[in-house]
Amino acid sequence: MTLKHANDLIDAGDYESALAHLARLAESPADAPDAFGHRAYLYRAMGRYEEALADYDALLERSPDNLEAASYRGEMLLRIGRDQEGIEALLDVLGRNPLQPEPVEMIAEYQARRSSIRKHPRRLVPSALQTPPVNPVIERLEADPESYPGSVFPEIGRILYDLVRLVRPRVALETGSFKGYSTVTTAQAMKDNGGGHLHAFDLFQKHPGYVSPVLGPCEDGTRIVRGHLEHAGLAGYVTLHKGDSSLRIRKDLSLHAGKIDFAFIDGDHTIKGCLKDWSAVDELLAPGALVLLHDTEPDLCGWLGPRYLLEKLGRGSETGYHWVNLPSPEGFGLALIQKKRAETWKTVRPSLVDLAVERFHLRKHGWV
Repeated sequence: MTLKHANDLIDAGDYESALAHLARLAESPADAPDAFGHRAYLYRAMGRYEEALADYDALLERSPDNLEAASYRGEMLLRIGRDQEGIEALLDVLGRNPLQPEPVEMIAEYQARRSSIRKHPRRLVPSALQTPPVNPVIERLEADPESYPGSVFPEIGRILYDLVRLVRPRVALETGSFKGYSTVTTAQAMKDNGGGHLHAFDLFQKHPGYVSPVLGPCEDGTRIVRGHLEHAGLAGYVTLHKGDSSLRIRKDLSLHAGKIDFAFIDGDHTIKGCLKDWSAVDELLAPGALVLLHDTEPDLCGWLGPRYLLEKLGRGSETGYHWVNLPSPEGFGLALIQKKRAETWKTVRPSLVDLAVERFHLRKHGWV
């Protein structure tokens, strides 16, 4: 067993085998520091920040003077939403070596991203990579500055459209319609596929003072989404379900158990809400189904639920799920999850400590 073999597996894209090989190396006292360092970096690249943090902790326990590892540990703390600890860890590294390059870059990136999110930027990807606008209603919603960040940004809408075109789901569901942008985008993809039906779940709350670029003044959440669909010529592709999504999904879609091919989860972002929504959605997913999960970067979007769900899902053949965390142009993060087996997920109950940490995090970001 050698580190070279692990690196060869990584170069070949066989990450799970590389992780297993590094786990065996970590059992050897002589190889453990290098094994923890390599595995932590791989976890970091895969977006598995909690696991990366644990390995950096293990590495620093053995090599406390490894300032590069200490820097990446600070970055992982920022990535999982423990901002104050992360900044303090990076400043500690600079205090030990003011010329250490990583902490300076990491703090500067963190500050830039925080400042950028406060301004809600529209950082479009190059036009050659974008799906052309396919419906005047979609174009008008994308041009409406009042939509963000409540709705997903247009770049995410294009990803959603392309995924639905690729998967070609017969039945799909969505949690979190807001004003209907993602709903209209999914329905357009289904129309372009030649068929399919979307079940969209939301509280459909009122939006006082909202002026739709399509409908004009309209405050009722259900009327807003239905009106956008009707003006887009897509109402026949969508059924709207008003109420608590975790309850309505089970009540309204029980006949579709094991038949849902695609889901977009962007509703309740709290830990409890995400776990409840996932539990309801998972019962309906067909083996091989894909799920797009939004807001997976808690230090930027301010919500812990989606990242918490990913960590509790686990990943690999033993869990029945594969997922990858993806960057998104606005920085809030995406994850693509695939269900591999028919078995349903065993519901996890968050601890009181987890909920207390979440409340502190939400207060810090101004959500409560």
